[in-house]
Amino acid sequence: MDVSCAEIKSISTIKDSVTLIRVDHSFQSFFSHPRHSHPPLDLLYIQSGLREIGFDACLIDMWVSRQSIGQVLQTVLSTHPKFAIIKAYTWCIHVSLELGRLLRKKDVITIAVGQHVNHASVLWEENATFKNNWLQAFDFSIHGAPELECPRLIKKLFFKQPGKNSSAIIYQQFSTNHIVSLSQPEHLSYPQFTDKMMKAYAFPFPVASLRGIKKWAYVQTSWGCPYGCLHCSGAVRKSFGKTHYKRNPTQVIDEIIFHIQKGAQAICFEDDALFADKRHIQALCDAMMQQHINIPWMAHARPDELDETTLKKATHCGLKLLKIGVESGAKKQIEIIGKARSGKKWIEQVRHIFPILHHLNIASIAMFMIGTPGETSEDIKRSILLAREILPDYVQVQIFTPYPDTPYYQHLPQVDRKEINRMPSYHYHRCQWSAARMSKKNVSRYQIHFYRLFYLRTNYMLQFLKKNKDLFKQRSFLTDAFKSFINKRVKEIWRTR
Repeated sequence: MDVSCAEIKSISTIKDSVTLIRVDHSFQSFFSHPRHSHPPLDLLYIQSGLREIGFDACLIDMWVSRQSIGQVLQTVLSTHPKFAIIKAYTWCIHVSLELGRLLRKKDVITIAVGQHVNHASVLWEENATFKNNWLQAFDFSIHGAPELECPRLIKKLFFKQPGKNSSAIIYQQFSTNHIVSLSQPEHLSYPQFTDKMMKAYAFPFPVASLRGIKKWAYVQTSWGCPYGCLHCSGAVRKSFGKTHYKRNPTQVIDEIIFHIQKGAQAICFEDDALFADKRHIQALCDAMMQQHINIPWMAHARPDELDETTLKKATHCGLKLLKIGVESGAKKQIEIIGKARSGKKWIEQVRHIFPILHHLNIASIAMFMIGTPGETSEDIKRSILLAREILPDYVQVQIFTPYPDTPYYQHLPQVDRKEINRMPSYHYHRCQWSAARMSKKNVSRYQIHFYRLFYLRTNYMLQFLKKNKDLFKQRSFLTDAFKSFINKRVKEIWRTR
């Protein structure tokens, strides 16, 4: 970004002129068990970009700080910011609206980024009250990738460069469905992870090959996802759009080295589709091996992206764990949600790839989803059987949620949209609207049932003890595990009353 020395000097005279906030004080309340808290990587890229042009930008992450709105407001105002960048999700959009409105009353210019902007763009013409609340809360919205766009916008606003008024810009973005893409990721500045942040965003679950690692840094090598799943939402994705933009592997390696020098012990690649382009992942692995980088790392993947050759190369440069979106053990459900044209081939690939992971000693988390459109109890039982057959280290069972920015929501009749928008809670951990052939209550019960039938098995427990026998010598782990179990049982009993 081209900025003159005079402009940098002018910007630097304002202390903490920008505050970045990830809003979600309710996030931890959804879970009674340990949760992998990913950092707001887009906000961190924005923060680094702002610092590069002279702004003193600070970050508040309500996922880890667990502050109330009042506490966050007090913290923000104590730094006297000129701008506040607010990232939020559908399930906490009411919080972002309230915070934005309160900040605007204090003459802070508010900029909305993230998935709740997608949500707003869909509801813009459907709900006049929502539109009014949004305009009261935010001066500007960035619909799409904010990493480079946000620093550009703030620079224009800071130097009062001429342009349309804020309401006109928001109207134009939402009416034309203009989505900003990150087509030049090579222009990004490296995010700054402090020692405290590396510990706060550490992977929390026991994995033998990751034992003793407490400091994690996060890296993104590509933006966009070329697939067309019907349930796909910015609430769970790390980037926007279908076009797959990739960074030069050399630049990625430089960033990894930067994080290692700052104390990182492991890397989590946050790409939505790291393995989608085999040339990209293989070039990245080659670059890591050429630089003799063998830091442990984890990533997300689909089973149809993986093959033994690529996985072998990845293990040689540090791959230790994959989060794999299996989704379902029922062929028709895979096809219904648009995961693959052939559900049969998808499940065959799942059965093919997990033995390879075991052979290469790559730990895995199998991601399943229940409550999908038209799903029956027999379909869920097939998913449970598949999970028990492939033997991942962990399973995560999410509930199908029709966020407003999903393709599925776009095809729903208006009556269903209105019902969805009245839901008191809007999160993929809780069933508030059922698309399956069963009630909301039964979908939630099957989620608990799934976890019990997978984890409370003798062979799973023996496998876990064998892999993690050293862990149980730590009294703190046993205490935390017991407390987590009791808390979960109390919540289960309350939820199923």
